[in-house]
Amino acid sequence: PAGEELLRAELAAEAGKAPPLSLSDVDAAMQGQIGHRVRTVLENLLRRHGVQKEIVVPLTRVVVDPEDPEFKNPTKFVGWLYSPPDAEELMRERGWKMKEESPGQWRRVVPSPEPKAVVELDHIQSLLRERKIVVAGIGGANPGYWDENGEWVDVDAVVDKDRVWRLLSQNVGARRPVIITAVPHLSRHFGTRREQPIHRADATYLERDIAQGHFKGGALPKALEAMRFVRSGTDKAVLITDSVHLLEAWEKGEEGGVGTWIVPDLVHREKEESAKDGGENIFPDPFEAKVIDITSHSTRRRRRALLERFYNRP
Repeated sequence: PAGEELLRAELAAEAGKAPPLSLSDVDAAMQGQIGHRVRTVLENLLRRHGVQKEIVVPLTRVVVDPEDPEFKNPTKFVGWLYSPPDAEELMRERGWKMKEESPGQWRRVVPSPEPKAVVELDHIQSLLRERKIVVAGIGGANPGYWDENGEWVDVDAVVDKDRVWRLLSQNVGARRPVIITAVPHLSRHFGTRREQPIHRADATYLERDIAQGHFKGGALPKALEAMRFVRSGTDKAVLITDSVHLLEAWEKGEEGGVGTWIVPDLVHREKEESAKDGGENIFPDPFEAKVIDITSHSTRRRRRALLERFYNRP
């Protein structure tokens, strides 16, 4: 979406129909557009089932390093696919940086620096403590940094949204984040006769699968960030699935054979169990994650019961 919105803004500016917009402006606009749509759908869905819950969409910024290598060698693909002749023309006439994504298919690339911190973290944590639904970090948020005068400086980049959910989840103390995708689970040898579903994998096995090239396209950053997340704490896990299987996978848990659960390495799990046996709570979790997909249940009574359970409504 960011690439298409940026192109739309550039074409309008060239035609003299609108003032030019920077990539940072587009990032902010996309947060507002997508956030509004998500909030509207969620709010209407909850109200339809008698649940009153405030939904807040804070405009989110992330701190990046202005010397990140991505600014000199951008790698984030955005926008449309182009043939080699068209790509050469766009690079020459518009000054775009482009790379070949697949044989004979070129796309525009923009910087995608590593996010270091979430600027609005305190505000987000406060909203969560008040039991509000928070929609944050949309599209990877707005990247920037604090200069030597303590002033915020926007940068033209698109931060990977999977890096932002991982950073935000770590900072708010989430233990079981859920990634909603277009497929029910990750797979080895995806799209081939040898395709093998992955229903549970620890970080080491996932790292091996990544190295062997099993994950392509949007699955790769999700697998990478899930691995990083579970290695940030021994009681962590990540569920990756589609909306159809979400509730079933959540209720059946790591051993249920639904969706893909990414878990810490076995050695970490043994330490966790040892600590629990001693009676010490070494993993305080200030925010209880609650995940629900009410669209996949057939009866109104069932949906209402689920909403009441997940939102503590008598």
